[in-house]
Amino acid sequence: MPQQDEFSSAPPSYDVRGRLTTRGLRRRRDAAIVELRKLDEAANDALPALRELPDLRQLSLIDSHGLDLRVVGELAGLEQLFIEGCTGLSPTPLALPAALKRLSLSTDEPGELERLVAGLEWSRAADLASVALQVAYGRPPAKLDLGFVHDLRALRRLSLVGVEHEGAGPSPLEPPFDRLPPALAEGHLAFESADWIAVDAALREHYRLPPVKRWTPEEWSTLSDEEQAAIESEAFERPQRTPHGPERRPRIMVSPPRDPDPAPPPPDWLLYHGDDSDLSPWWTAGVLAPADADGEAEHQAAGALVERIRERDPALADRIELESDGDGTTIRASSEPDLRAALEAAGLQSPGVAE
Repeated sequence: MPQQDEFSSAPPSYDVRGRLTTRGLRRRRDAAIVELRKLDEAANDALPALRELPDLRQLSLIDSHGLDLRVVGELAGLEQLFIEGCTGLSPTPLALPAALKRLSLSTDEPGELERLVAGLEWSRAADLASVALQVAYGRPPAKLDLGFVHDLRALRRLSLVGVEHEGAGPSPLEPPFDRLPPALAEGHLAFESADWIAVDAALREHYRLPPVKRWTPEEWSTLSDEEQAAIESEAFERPQRTPHGPERRPRIMVSPPRDPDPAPPPPDWLLYHGDDSDLSPWWTAGVLAPADADGEAEHQAAGALVERIRERDPALADRIELESDGDGTTIRASSEPDLRAALEAAGLQSPGVAE
């Protein structure tokens, strides 16, 4: 459905979920931003109509499968391309638009990111200034040949999450860093490394940045929240002005690799007991709406839950607190029996009390 606030100066956008039609796209010829979500092969007949949007500058493809993206390389004015949670995209190699300046690829499966990156025609996007590649948390890292970075001479921002180098040549993210584009010296660089402390120190020396103090857990615990926040953001401070102009100082963050096999998230409606000094020391949380529903559905389900509890036990409804943020719902109570009774009245079951 079209998305445009009449009081906003933002460019017109077109947001489609689940079903895309050629006619629908053509009716939005003024769209500068298009977001397509939860599409499948049935949308492929309509995708060529993207060529008929003369003002299209930003395209987002989210949680879709089996899309034929050959039209993407023909979008002469496209400057930003976001692909998130998609599978089975074709063709490979995928041609990038010549005007592209920002590319973001985020997938749940490392193999999907490996396939996409290996098939991209990087040479077509000579003005590409920002690249972000990410594998979802809790998944093994994608193994990519990062040699393409050397050829992106305009690259000012590179963010790699859940990515490891695997290629014929050395990684551009290891000393001596001579394969990094020169424009990164004034940009942003974030990635993960198994030898992250040594690589971070070498990278800072390469860019003539001051070394970072390594805090022990004991030292860190003595700092206030404000001091911790200031230290954590230090690497991303804006370059200082000098008499000769802005200082050439990149923002860098080198992190240790994520655990590819983290502990599973706690089950829904697990009971937690906090500080007895709190008014509601017992609480539980979970998701009420279907997995493919939007945030509003969670709010609606939470409201219906309260009504079910009130119909069954009005006094209990007055003794509990319920909060919903669109991603989930939290129920709080002053006692474990009240919390269990609230779940029972709502037709829910707890797996037990957290240890």
